[in-house]
Amino acid sequence: MGPAVSPEVEAVGRHVVTVLTVLERLDAALSAAVDGREPSGRTAPRPLLDPDEQPADSRFRHLADVYRLSPVELDLFLLAMAPQLDARYGELFGCLHGDPARHRPTVSLALDLLGLTPAQRLVTRHVLTPTSRLVAAGLVRLHEPSGLPGCPLPDRELSVDDRLAAYVTGHDGVDAALSEVADVVRIGPTGPGIDRLVLADEVSEQLASLQRRPRRLCLLRGPEGSGRQGAAEVLAQAWGVTALLRVQTDRLPLEDPARFAALVQAVGREARLQRAATFWERFDVLLEEPREPLRDLVQAVLAGQPHAFVSASGDWPSRNRPALAEVVLTPSTAGQRVDLWQRRLDSSGPEGTTSEGLTAEDVAALAAAFRLGPRAIGDAVAEARNSGAPVTAAALAAAARHQGSAALAREGQRVEQPYGWNDLVLPPDRLQRLHALGDRIRFRATVYDQWGFAATVGSARGTAALFTGPSGTGKTMAAGILAGSLGLELYRVDLAGVVSKYIGETEKNLARVFAAAEATSTVLFFDEADALFGKRTEVRDAHDRYANVEVSYLLQRIEDHDGVVVLATNLRKNIDDAFLRRLQFVVEFPLPDRDHRRLIWQRVFPAAAPRDPALDLDLLAERFELSGGSIRNVAVEAAFAAAVSGRPIGPDHVSTALRHEHLKLGRVTPDRSFSEPAAPTPLRRSAG
Repeated sequence: MGPAVSPEVEAVGRHVVTVLTVLERLDAALSAAVDGREPSGRTAPRPLLDPDEQPADSRFRHLADVYRLSPVELDLFLLAMAPQLDARYGELFGCLHGDPARHRPTVSLALDLLGLTPAQRLVTRHVLTPTSRLVAAGLVRLHEPSGLPGCPLPDRELSVDDRLAAYVTGHDGVDAALSEVADVVRIGPTGPGIDRLVLADEVSEQLASLQRRPRRLCLLRGPEGSGRQGAAEVLAQAWGVTALLRVQTDRLPLEDPARFAALVQAVGREARLQRAATFWERFDVLLEEPREPLRDLVQAVLAGQPHAFVSASGDWPSRNRPALAEVVLTPSTAGQRVDLWQRRLDSSGPEGTTSEGLTAEDVAALAAAFRLGPRAIGDAVAEARNSGAPVTAAALAAAARHQGSAALAREGQRVEQPYGWNDLVLPPDRLQRLHALGDRIRFRATVYDQWGFAATVGSARGTAALFTGPSGTGKTMAAGILAGSLGLELYRVDLAGVVSKYIGETEKNLARVFAAAEATSTVLFFDEADALFGKRTEVRDAHDRYANVEVSYLLQRIEDHDGVVVLATNLRKNIDDAFLRRLQFVVEFPLPDRDHRRLIWQRVFPAAAPRDPALDLDLLAERFELSGGSIRNVAVEAAFAAAVSGRPIGPDHVSTALRHEHLKLGRVTPDRSFSEPAAPTPLRRSAG
């Protein structure tokens, strides 16, 4: 007995046999033509490829059914594809042309090989015009031969691309041209089921109704993580569709209309080949008014498909809006996310624990910290299980953070969080406010969902804080410590990449930032926020008006954001008053006093670092009013100088580093070593 053959390989073998059977008839026609004999002589020649004679699963038969191709059109497709299947056909065509370099059949030669009379050939020409089924659908391409630009239709050459040749021989890989923008999601015979999505009752009822009434186009509207793809899979399975061709719309070449049109055509063809419905992710990039021409190209492709799904957070503009079914999905609540986590983890362990040993409290903490949708939660569980390590709450949290991090990485910079609460030196009342900020985030599910406050506060469930104070006082460190204590990532938003001189672009950029943050459950950190969240100005011209529109948009967007936003500024007085009213926490980071400076000096030198006993930390704290950031800069520079000298970190190393730090700050600098306990150290003003 030979080795077992997989169903996929067996299917490819069947398709290859079908193709070889078809090519036998083509061989006879070409042999007759090469020998100089008439291929048929009958006015109604037998087709090379008769779909009625094909097996039920024949790819040729599928093409004929989907594109409604006649036997003549199928024969032209076969002749155009023949050189892609076997090089000897190219040689035969070259022989018939009398030019070995011409391996493709011309329109005239193809019609001759089909045995058509002159009258029949004139009638058949229409099947190869640019708007015909064969050409418009991308099944057959027309080429002008080298040296014959602008030649008439009969002299043009026919070809197909490699994807179609691979398809008819049983291969189902996505078109290579689409590999960066699309993939196939297979749907099992049972489908995901509405109950596994954990949706609001009204949404579940709407989906159940649509399952019974198939629609050509559905708009699935909602934020990232609201279950849009799951809803598409539920509907597709009910309508007899076994696959989704998932298209990343934002990866299409939006600035190159010609290439965009070619890829959209390839998407439409691939969906038909795969018997799939298209699922257009992040379609918002085409809902903007300037991209209406691109949206019309997609709409033309959608009109020719049995089923298509558009996934977006916004609505389809009323202008030229197609007939569609719209399903509005809302973000899942903490309770729904608990249910999703428990289902994915299989709650079959003892005493209410999951099969991995997680407690109900562990699951509730995951649901509260990460506002993920059904697919992302399933992916996080799968990632943790596939890692080979024990599936702990920490492992699941790490996997949850990975979900969607690539999208946020395009909008911000991940900030490492090496510090803990003991590293932060602040007055006790400021530390208490930071801990209260963490508690607000940690217990929001309890207050909003379990205690019912969500009904009284509306959509304003996020947490926004303002950290103010001079540079180097610990604002970024505190944001990192806060995020780390909650098991969340911290992303610094690059204001230079967000603020645009073009009207409306800043709002769009910020919308992407907030959408990515909501999908990944991260803390957004806007440093130097006064540049973006500054006070609104008196309207003197159109630029002032639009600048104020941006500020108003930001006010509303931060209030609606169901996550954590930290704004940092050196100048609190520059922050718009309306922003301050919407902030739940404002924490002032003062310059450290003497006692706090002494503590920072003590902590900044690691225990392993050699330190000269003559280095007087009390004197440093007494005489130099520096921020924590500046103290760290001085300590690190002094450490490198000591390493070069081969001695412990001493007063001379620190003295030199102090002068450099003061010069950098544009302040008066110490003229002598700080270690002299005599009269006050003479100071001189820096040259700057």
